[in-house]
Order: sequence, then structure tokens, then C-alpha cells
Amino acid sequence: MAGNATSTKDKPEYNPRWKGYVYILVCSLVALSSICNVPKEVKPSHWATTVGISSTTFSISFLILLLDRCQCFKFFNYTKAADGKVEGWVLLFFLLIWIVGVAILTKPSGLAYFATNIYFSSWLTLISCVYTLNQWSSSKDIISIQELTQLSATLKSWYCLLLTSLVCLGSSISMNIYFASRSLHTGETAFAIALGLFSVIVSLFFILVHYKFFSDCCGRVKQGGWLELSTAFFMILCWTVGVAVLTQENGVAATMAGSGCHPDFDIYSVDNCTVVVQTQVNGTNVTYNESCDVLYAQDIPGSNLYFFSWFCLMASANITLRWKAAQALQFAQAAQVRATTGGAKDASPSDRDSEYEDAVEDDEDAI
Repeated sequence: MAGNATSTKDKPEYNPRWKGYVYILVCSLVALSSICNVPKEVKPSHWATTVGISSTTFSISFLILLLDRCQCFKFFNYTKAADGKVEGWVLLFFLLIWIVGVAILTKPSGLAYFATNIYFSSWLTLISCVYTLNQWSSSKDIISIQELTQLSATLKSWYCLLLTSLVCLGSSISMNIYFASRSLHTGETAFAIALGLFSVIVSLFFILVHYKFFSDCCGRVKQGGWLELSTAFFMILCWTVGVAVLTQENGVAATMAGSGCHPDFDIYSVDNCTVVVQTQVNGTNVTYNESCDVLYAQDIPGSNLYFFSWFCLMASANITLRWKAAQALQFAQAAQVRATTGGAKDASPSDRDSEYEDAVEDDEDAI
């Protein structure tokens, strides 16, 4: 008995969030190695900033995992230091710097479009930071994504629409600035800005409806109602048009990496410039001089618009798919309240019980 107690006491206590740190470590390493392969002279300030961010999260995550596995410093426990607040602050720091890193890397004509590994590894590192911070927050009983989105079956999809719309809005504004600085046409980017802003407003409104922010002034607006369903269908229509316009051939979001003439360095003047173009016509090589003005006007930088316009459409569609489950859940909750408080005076207890059971069954079938 004494031996068993001693072995249990001496058993090392590892960080339960080690898997999240491994994700951060691996994704940061991929991002770091991919960015370092891009010539520093292309975008010196962006290169230095993102290399610093990725190397910081890689080295700190590596140190955390090493100390956690070795258990060599008995005087310092990372997961328990300051009642776990040290770990929370570190993860919040990771999240904030990678929000900045992703914004820099994936902005129009950013470093992420020189290599696909940079694009995906930067987004995956940010998602890994969110995942690990959410695990820590849940363990401390502070707040979690599950707690934020459990009010309704559609709430999670509204959050997805809000976040993806924010990315589309930010990318559209950056793209508009990029085109305006080069005196190029900005009609499609203006449309993308308007659509992204409208989507942000609508999704934010229905998120607040779920938290009963408008219960006093807008009593008829409620979760699982017909207004929510009709709005979701309207958002599907809007984003279907948006995807069709933005991702068409030669559109601003036709591809993730962009199209046209992509120089290794930023070009701000094309005066007195010609480029030798070689192509094939009927199997014969043809060489001619082309003005840089023509090629420059065809330059469409890579951006987040391609993927995230599709994500907005899918989030809108998922709201309609989850709406029936949200309505059934709302009906079950209302029936439970009526059963608990006595309901209508003319309803017998057996009628209320059967009503509640039917509502719960409908809810389970819908979900």
C-alpha cells in the first residue's frame, strides 16, 4: 500500500494542453522555414516581422514542451504558476502576435502568396493558438467557445459568418487601397467592401439577438424565428452573387495567389517600360514587345478573398440547415418553462408532460 502511494505521488503531471503546443510548434516551424526561403529583399519589413513572430512562438512552444516532458525545474510549474495565469497570458500573447502575423502575411501581394506553405501554415498556427487558448480557458472555467455558442444550433454558424465576413472586409479594403494607389479600376473591390460590411452587420445583429440584446425594443426578433431563416436565405443569395462576381475569370478573387504580372519587388512606376513577351501562335514561337502599362493593369494580387468568400457562402447555407434544430430547441425550452411554471391554467399536468416530451423528441430528431 505504501509503495503504491509513493508511485502515485511521484508520477509526473504533464500539461494537459501539450497537443495544442505541438500544433503551434509544428505550424510555426513550417511557417518559419517557408518564409526564410523567400528573399529578404522582396519585402524587408514584412519578412523581418513575420520571421520574428514565427521564431518566437516556435522557440517558446519548444521550451514549454521540453520543460513539461523533462520535469527538471521543480521550483517552477508552468501550468500552475500564478494559479495558471502565466500560461493564459502566454497563449493570449501567441494569439495576438499571430493575428498581426496573419494580417501581414496574407494581405494582398503579401509574402503568403510566394509559397502556399506560408499561407496555410500561418492560418493553421493562428487556429492552433485559438484551440489551445480555448482549452486553457475551459479548464479554468472562464469562458469557452462551447459556452459562447451553446444557446442555439445556429449561433456557431453566425459566428463563423461574422469572422469570415470580417476577413473578407479587411481583404477588400486592402485590395481597394492596392488598386487605388496604382490608379486601377476598383469597382469589384468596392462591391466586395459593401458586401462584407453588410454581412458583418447582419451576422453581428443576430448574434446579439441570441444574447437578448434587443429583447426590449425588438421583441418579435428572436432566435429560431422566421426572420432568421429568411435572412439566412437572403445571405445565401448575396454571397452566391458575391462569389460569382469576385471569383470569375480575371476577377479580384479568381485565384488565391492572384494573376497577371508578379514582379519580385514592388513596382510603383511603369514609365518608359517595355517587356519582351514570348508566346506560341499555331505552334510557332512569337516574340514581341509589350508595354508595362498593359501588363501592370492586369496585375491582380493574391488575397484571402477567394477562400473566405466561399466560407461566407457555406456559413450562410449552414445557418439554414441548422435553423430547424434551433427552432425545435427553442420550442423544447419554452415547453419546459411552461411545464415548470404550471403553464396555462386550463392545461392538465399530463397534457403539459406529453407536450414537453414531444418537443424534446422533435428537438433530438432535428439535431
